[in-house]
Amino acid sequence: MPTTPRPDTRERILDAALRTLLRLGIAKTTMKDVSRAAGVSRASLYRYFADRETLVEATVRHHVLKVVAEEQPPPHLRPEASRRPFADRLVEGIVHDVSRGSADPLLSTDPRGASTSIGRPRLYAELNQQVWEPLLSEAQETGQLREDLAIEDVADWIVRLEIMFMSQSDGRPETADEVRRYLRLFVVPSLVPAGD
Repeated sequence: MPTTPRPDTRERILDAALRTLLRLGIAKTTMKDVSRAAGVSRASLYRYFADRETLVEATVRHHVLKVVAEEQPPPHLRPEASRRPFADRLVEGIVHDVSRGSADPLLSTDPRGASTSIGRPRLYAELNQQVWEPLLSEAQETGQLREDLAIEDVADWIVRLEIMFMSQSDGRPETADEVRRYLRLFVVPSLVPAGD
């Protein structure tokens, strides 16, 4: 009779995978490294994760969603932020996410590898729903976000921008002031109604 994968084993594998990714980097981590760190056979590891890419994606996803959940609500959604204009909350929310991502041990260890994993549609959707859609819905309801834009598309674009800022080609993330400048020049004008 086939065995059913156990949730605690999956969690143990993800924790071991995170430790291994932090130690070796995303590009160098193998399934053998993770199975050894988790104390499971490679066959057991493959019962939970079909291949290395699936394991890395699940590990990054698990880590990012855990970090986001620990900080609920994000600064741009806290009650005291609601008195500020949408454009300011948007800019400061993105700056916060980029700074946090750039300081995160997993994302900063291998930003290109991590951003590839974050870039999966399923994780985008979860991040967008938790972090950006509440603010964007509120802004659209109050006329501070163009009504012709789909909230899901804007949220997706924001996460993609954050990943871009965190994974610059020279290996150095943009500074907070640089990110603010680009956002004010290009992003805000594309999202707010004309004349605001």
